[in-house]
Amino acid sequence: MKFREENNHTGSRAKIWPSTWFVLGVILAQILVSVLAYPFMPAQVPSHWNASGQVDGYMSRTANAIFVPAISAGIYILRRILLFIAPSTSRNTNRYVLAKLSDYLLCGVILFMFAIQLVVTAAALGLPVDIGFVVCLATALLFIFMGNYLGKIQRNFWFGIRTPWTLADDTVWERTHRLGGWLLVGAGVVMLVMSFFAPLRPLAIIGPILLVAIILTGYSFLVYRRLSQSGGKA
Repeated sequence: MKFREENNHTGSRAKIWPSTWFVLGVILAQILVSVLAYPFMPAQVPSHWNASGQVDGYMSRTANAIFVPAISAGIYILRRILLFIAPSTSRNTNRYVLAKLSDYLLCGVILFMFAIQLVVTAAALGLPVDIGFVVCLATALLFIFMGNYLGKIQRNFWFGIRTPWTLADDTVWERTHRLGGWLLVGAGVVMLVMSFFAPLRPLAIIGPILLVAIILTGYSFLVYRRLSQSGGKA
């Protein structure tokens, strides 16, 4: 997806796109689910499952009703604040593109939260759902979605792969995020396959995330070191 350039970067930070309205609509849907399900929820709602898929944590139905909409609204508000106050890290950073990308990524995160809310609500109401499968599958799809946009993120202080070396140099940032996009998509595909095998689900979430983090941290350091030794030349 291509993003057109705009000269009025300050105004673009406060702009509301269709993707923003979509996020607000999903948050409204989360609130409606909480309100409509509340009278039918048990006093204590399952809130955590162990590796075997057994419930090992609960929260009150009031806390459960508030939790996901509050987290989603908090993420949205924080995103707006950070977008407004974030300083530029580079002359190459286009604030319009950065704001647009953050909106798309926010869509994925808020939808993920909504999926988790729905499956927890279904489980609390006694419906037969495999929560381990849904969480693993939703995480896989989120990784694939985010991976498609990661390589387009320009250097900034508040989202992306922020190691000391990516924050220090545009080239290191660009190369690390380009690799990171491919790795996130690959990790998502691996998670997607592993989600269909119950014994592999705990590893499916933890393993790929840890591996991708280690690879990208090391890669950003190596690229930075190579550029430093060559005087900034690729």
